[in-house]
Amino acid sequence: MSAFVSQYGGTVLVCLVLAGAVAAILRGMIRDKKSGRSACGGDCSRCAGCAMSRTQKQR
Repeated sequence: MSAFVSQYGGTVLVCLVLAGAVAAILRGMIRDKKSGRSACGGDCSRCAGCAMSRTQKQR
């Protein structure tokens, strides 16, 4: 067990830190979604994604 820790300890530590960061980001995104906040600014006239959906709806 000691050989495993000495050989892979750094890799395991980095993976745990990255997993924690991803979990914190996802938690924040879920909280924002539940509270009604989003990344959308609400100005569809300047949004390329909204323009695409409008042209598809018009067809």
